[in-house]
Amino acid sequence: MLYRATREESENIGRMLVENYPKAFFDNPRQRRPLKNNIAADVIADKVLQASDEAIIAAIDWYKNNIGYQGYAMSVPGATRINLNGDVVNRVTPAEASEAQKILNEYHAKKNEQTNPVRVMSDMYASGRITDCGVKKMDAPTLRTKATTIAPEFSALYEALTAASAAVIGISDANMRLAVAKATLDEVLKKAMQVKEELAQGGNHG
Repeated sequence: MLYRATREESENIGRMLVENYPKAFFDNPRQRRPLKNNIAADVIADKVLQASDEAIIAAIDWYKNNIGYQGYAMSVPGATRINLNGDVVNRVTPAEASEAQKILNEYHAKKNEQTNPVRVMSDMYASGRITDCGVKKMDAPTLRTKATTIAPEFSALYEALTAASAAVIGISDANMRLAVAKATLDEVLKKAMQVKEELAQGGNHG
């Protein structure tokens, strides 16, 4: 019978992995690095975690399924793979990186479908800062269809900046373009500060 771990169980074991192997496993998805192939076997052999073999395998799969690992960490050909001690053992192959890039592209395509890049403009219209005349001057936004390879530490900031760019780029009226640019930039700056704080916390814990 196929073992199915609960999310709570995988999260608990994930925390144990971070605590026991701080040079290999990271709580912050943007800090995650490619792991040695079949690293679950090494964790099981180490006999440190109080969990079944199946639960450990499921937790590591859950850890690697995060877009911070599955997409960003694995999308760079030649990126180093590490063992439980953080030592380099091999590298991400071009084929593996290509597959990760496909996952990134699908992820961003889905984000484009779910997220309206003109949300800020809609809010401005609802609050009366954009008139009906101003709305008519706005062109349809251009959505990103292919992901750009970036460092995982900056993935959230990249998302915010891309959404801001998409909101502004379709506006032909200069005054309206400036107003929306200022509004979206505030969101980007907030995200930048959040990312900076998260990186600082990760560095202190590392």
